[in-house]
Amino acid sequence: MLEESENILRAVRDGEVDLPVLSRVAQEIMLMANAEEVDLAKLSKIIHEDPTLAGHVLRIANSAAFAAAVKIVSLQQAVMRLGMNLLWEIAVSINVSTDSIPNKTLMNIMLEYRRQSLVAALFGKELARQKRRNVELQFLCGMLQSVGVPVILKQIAERYPGTEDELARTIVRDINRQVSTVVLESWGLPVQIVHACMYCDAPATAEESEDVAHLTHIALKLAEWIKDEELEDIVRANASFQHLSFYPDEITAVMSKKERVMTNVGAMLT
Repeated sequence: MLEESENILRAVRDGEVDLPVLSRVAQEIMLMANAEEVDLAKLSKIIHEDPTLAGHVLRIANSAAFAAAVKIVSLQQAVMRLGMNLLWEIAVSINVSTDSIPNKTLMNIMLEYRRQSLVAALFGKELARQKRRNVELQFLCGMLQSVGVPVILKQIAERYPGTEDELARTIVRDINRQVSTVVLESWGLPVQIVHACMYCDAPATAEESEDVAHLTHIALKLAEWIKDEELEDIVRANASFQHLSFYPDEITAVMSKKERVMTNVGAMLT
């Protein structure tokens, strides 16, 4: 591990670095997502309290991925069109990706990780559906497994200004899992999500929640495949598919959702 990586990780673990917080609005929407009945008017009011989230909800409701013939002009209409599950996905994705870094090189790295996380989250849902696992949990695992990246990049900007792209990427790879785990633990999220983050690069080593770690690992590999389609055979042969007893036709079914996943990614990132 690089000296720069060690210094940043030590500072994070020693509490010398401000960590991101899970916004109250995101917390409330996530709680409502698990309720048997949802008051749409109350949900609209909660979303109104966060202008950034409200703007994204209206924009996505009117995007090509979700738009109907009639233009949506109110949050309550948007809530009805998008549905509860998609709304909390939007809330989570906005909560973990609103940081800004005054450095173009580092900002580009953060945006790449944001896109990778969203692709992994959406493919994670498809994988979970295929094996009848917890879809919402798997979305969160994909979305949050790199939640520490903005923390790392901000520390690079402050401690090592002028860091070149290749070195910055190496530092992020060095300590992404450790820093992201610290953030998730600070939020008090379920142990399955924390362990998925800790072990998704080597899921066979997971002491708990091994299957969730394997699903997250595959979702990340599918995100790599999106960037380079020549990796298809390598991804299909991934040992995590065997561990989870995926048949070839099930793998094909998941990969066939590529267009839908990328349409939703485009809508949520625009």
